[in-house]
Amino acid sequence: MNIRILILSTASLFFLALSGCKEDNPSPTPTPIPEPTFPSGKVSLLWEHNWGAGTFSLEDNRVTSSNDTLYFERGKYYITNIRFVKTNDSVYSEPESYRLINLADDNSQIFSLNKVPIGTYKTIRFMVGVDSARNMSGAQTGALDPSNGMFWSWNTGYIHFKLEGKFGLSKQPFAYHIGGFRRGQASMREVSIDANFTVQLDSTRSMFIRTDLKKVFDGPNPLIVRQEPEVTQPGAVTLGIADNIQQIFSFGGQR
Repeated sequence: MNIRILILSTASLFFLALSGCKEDNPSPTPTPIPEPTFPSGKVSLLWEHNWGAGTFSLEDNRVTSSNDTLYFERGKYYITNIRFVKTNDSVYSEPESYRLINLADDNSQIFSLNKVPIGTYKTIRFMVGVDSARNMSGAQTGALDPSNGMFWSWNTGYIHFKLEGKFGLSKQPFAYHIGGFRRGQASMREVSIDANFTVQLDSTRSMFIRTDLKKVFDGPNPLIVRQEPEVTQPGAVTLGIADNIQQIFSFGGQR
C-alpha cells in the first residue's frame, strides 16, 4: 500500500513539473510582419469627357461623322488595373484597382491613388473593362457589385462599356453594351498613355485623362447607329467597337 502511494505521489510530482515547464516556456507569439513602406505621394485622375474638339454632357445632342444625331441618356465604363510606369521602366500597380466611371455622376469621374512611390513617370496604363479572373469570381461588391447595372450573367460576365440613348428625328433607342471575356469574345482593352509627371513626397499630382466619345462611333471601325442601333451581347461587332474604345483616351494635362 505504501509503495502504491509512493508511485502515485511520484507521478503527480512529475506532471506538476511538466506543467511548470510549460508555464515557464510558453509558445512564442508570432511577430506580425509590417507592411512595406516607401516614400510616396498622391495622384488624382480626373476623367474629362469630350466630343471631338468640343465638350460633352448627357444633356446635349451630338452628330457622328455618319450623320447620326445622338441624344445620350446613360453611360458607364470600367477603368481597372491602373499602372504607372517610371522612366526606369519600373511599374507601380494600384492594389484592388477597379473603378466605375458614370457619366451621370461627377464624383465617379475623379479619384485618387494615395500611395504612389515618389519618382518620375512616363506612362499611364489601365484596362477598359474587367479582367477574366474577376469575371469568373461570382458575386462581388463595390464597383463590381451587380447592382451597378454592369453585369450580364456568370456566363457572359461584366459589361465593360455602356452607352444608351436615342437617335434621329424620331428618337429611336440605341444601346451599346460592350462585354465578353471568353476566348474569341474578349472585349476588354489595354490602354497606354504617354504622360510625363513626377510624384513628390506627401504631395498631390492631378492629371486629366481626356476621353473623346466621338471616337466610339468614328474610330477605325465606324459605327453607323441607324444601321446597328443595338449591340448588347458578345460578338464580332462588339470586338470592333471595343477596338474603337481603346483609341478614345489621351493625356489632357496636369497640375
